[in-house]
Amino acid sequence: MVYRSPGWPPTRLSQLIETYQIRSVVNLCNPNEMTPGAWDAERRAVEGAGAAFHAVPLPNSVQVDPQSWAPHLELMSNPDSYPMLVHCQHGITRTGMFLTAYDVIHRHKTADESLAVQPKFGHDRAAVHVHAFGKNFEQFVRDNPARFASKPLETPAMTAGAPRISLCIPHWQAKLFMTLCLRSIRRHSRQYDLEVIVVDNGSRDESLDYLRSLDWIRLIERPEETHTNWPKNVFTAWDRGLQAATGDFYVTMHSDVFVKSDGWLDPFLRELSRGANVAAAGSWKLELEHPLYAWQKRVVGYGYGKAKSLLGVGKQTHWQHHHFPRDYCAMYRRQVLVDRKLTFRVTSGSLGGGFTIARQSGTPAMRRRSFRSTKWPAASITSRMARRRSHRKNG
Repeated sequence: MVYRSPGWPPTRLSQLIETYQIRSVVNLCNPNEMTPGAWDAERRAVEGAGAAFHAVPLPNSVQVDPQSWAPHLELMSNPDSYPMLVHCQHGITRTGMFLTAYDVIHRHKTADESLAVQPKFGHDRAAVHVHAFGKNFEQFVRDNPARFASKPLETPAMTAGAPRISLCIPHWQAKLFMTLCLRSIRRHSRQYDLEVIVVDNGSRDESLDYLRSLDWIRLIERPEETHTNWPKNVFTAWDRGLQAATGDFYVTMHSDVFVKSDGWLDPFLRELSRGANVAAAGSWKLELEHPLYAWQKRVVGYGYGKAKSLLGVGKQTHWQHHHFPRDYCAMYRRQVLVDRKLTFRVTSGSLGGGFTIARQSGTPAMRRRSFRSTKWPAASITSRMARRRSHRKNG
């Protein structure tokens, strides 16, 4: 899919990238058509929204110069460029030429067929210019059959038969983190059949409007929720997402977790593929402390909390067992959760979330099925809190 537009202010451009899941923005303007500050602002807006930015000036000529067109043809031939937004200063002549070339090469249309469905925006003279270019480009393609003897462009998406994955993120008035989180997911998840579910816990600011503007996510709104019900509403949000999920696997995630690279779900899928009795997989937190110090802190913290609980001045404290995938990014076999009626809610003797799932998995009924979970150090994801710990350690 190729979208065409005039130049936009950086903020509006970021919104378009979010709304239409744009993966690359192609600016056809000449260097002197924009100030250095405008070029830099557009680049930062595009890359900040998770898309690739390409500044490739296009000659406004009806003649086809192979050298001048080479970078544009290369972008068109790269499946990872799509969906693409292409723009010039006014979005009329040069974008029309670009779309005509795209249609001729990759959609096997004639120039006339391409121009018949392109809007003219009231600029008939520009349409004549683009038509003349289209005829010359058709001849250019005919004169170079080996170069353009290709199939219609195919987008490399999921492998046939790939499992569907449902990912659920609770949210409450965290637009900045949710924006970065969703951008990173969209940018690095193209290879997966991924369903993204966001459960909003009663947001009353602009973050809810932002989520409503994204047609590629499933938004579940719970206006009755309030921030005073945290963290219980985080756990019930995952339960609500589980009810709506359609995937083979169900992923819990936090809004302050950002995906760093492609293939980030592969370790989860690899562990779960080890056998039908592996019901969950995930990572543990990034440990930047000496193991002895971490153990000492854990013991002292537990003892202090237990003492406060016994004196009636603190909530009940539980010993933290490291035998369950952490909630910030964990994958489960969805059908196991559904069939066994497992819940992420706080139950007797549990803290909620993945810890509750692990406790329920330890019941006699679950032990008879021999379900287990696996975990490993996170490498493809990062969280705000992990980065803060790292900065504190190194600073």
